[in-house]
Amino acid sequence: MLVLSRRVGEEVVIPEYGVTVTIVAVRGRTVRLGITAPPSVPILRAEIGPYRRQILPFAAKPHEVVGESER
Repeated sequence: MLVLSRRVGEEVVIPEYGVTVTIVAVRGRTVRLGITAPPSVPILRAEIGPYRRQILPFAAKPHEVVGESER
């Protein structure tokens, strides 16, 4: 696990997936994150993981994106 310290407004970038995570706010023990990612990259909270196939019917085919036209 990589552990980073960031301040409000700073970002963590995962360029291979086109994902940027921005620290939006910190209030006590709660951190608000803003996540920018392409539509083909699902972003889920950990507690949603067991239900992923019900939520994302295309999860078995990561190369397909529902609602996006072919290019």
